[in-house]
Amino acid sequence: MMNANTLTTTDHVIASIEVNGRILASVSKSNFSSLQEVAKFLIAMAGKYIGLAKLTIRNKTQGWTTTMAYAMRNNTPAAMGVMGLKGGTPRDGLQYRLW
Repeated sequence: MMNANTLTTTDHVIASIEVNGRILASVSKSNFSSLQEVAKFLIAMAGKYIGLAKLTIRNKTQGWTTTMAYAMRNNTPAAMGVMGLKGGTPRDGLQYRLW
């Protein structure tokens, strides 16, 4: 049995980031190797916002879900840096949603 909150690149991850109940970005894909990588990906997708964000990550393969909070000021997260996005198409098995 794997430890809770671990990821392998073959795990199917469903994740979202929301502020004040509004989902800013969500993703459903594999190929993440850490929770930090998922968080950076979603923060980059969410774009500019100010406030407290709720990040929810579900590992569908292993069957666990975790929720984290991030404070954002001037598009620089208080807890981590921001990484760039690499796009994909639905044909590649990637699903991105932006609001």
